[in-house]
Amino acid sequence: MINTKDKPKCLSVEDFKKTLDFISEQDVNLWKSMKCPFEECNFTQGNPHPSNLRKHVKKCKFSPGYKSFQKPDDPLTFELTSLEPLEITENPYIIRGDWGYRNTPKSDPENLSGLFTFLKKEFNDWNSGENGPKKGNFAVNCLKMIIQNNSGRTSISQSVRVKDGKILFYFDNKWINKINDESEWFKQRQLLKRLWFEKIEEICESRYMMFTDFTGLNLKLLEDIGKPETKANIEQKIEIFVEEAFPITKKTLYDGPQQTDLLVS
Repeated sequence: MINTKDKPKCLSVEDFKKTLDFISEQDVNLWKSMKCPFEECNFTQGNPHPSNLRKHVKKCKFSPGYKSFQKPDDPLTFELTSLEPLEITENPYIIRGDWGYRNTPKSDPENLSGLFTFLKKEFNDWNSGENGPKKGNFAVNCLKMIIQNNSGRTSISQSVRVKDGKILFYFDNKWINKINDESEWFKQRQLLKRLWFEKIEEICESRYMMFTDFTGLNLKLLEDIGKPETKANIEQKIEIFVEEAFPITKKTLYDGPQQTDLLVS
């Protein structure tokens, strides 16, 4: 009996079985790789995880099951992307923590460098208007820019994107918008916002922020995610970080005679 737990809703059992047969015929080493086995697919996971890769293949638009499928009941999925759509909690860019802004992985084990650079650049633009700094929530504005994907990066577009001015989330094997599934749409929006705010807080506590040049950015981000700080507290954190990261060796100057141990018999 076929286990249809992970079967995409638009596929028949017969179509899905073709994908399951493909999975069962593969060598075990295939599932230890990072990339989807189908050349047309660009899916890459953050870490080699066999069960995650198998789960992806079961739903991949380039799998044998989908290739034999002729009449998708969700054409929007095919129109939007050639990448495998994923729910927010399965998005590799969110899981590994760079949100699609990864830079120099060897020197950036926290996956924060590229994202920090993005925030820094946007903050400069935010403050450089003719009328002074813009009004509003800077942290949320940056999330909107990631969703709109103006940078041309892959970013998190496998899970959330914009079409015809409307934000779409991928949930339960289909793209949903505010109209066709309002309740779940708001839940997904809140989930994405919470994960983003958690990432912002992590960046604000990271080594990248521990310099006075970024105090203004730090304060603004913390205020926007609902965890405001004072400038004095931020500067104290920076001072402690600098002392620990760049310690100055202290030497004691002594001009008098050297002391020796006296042995008393």
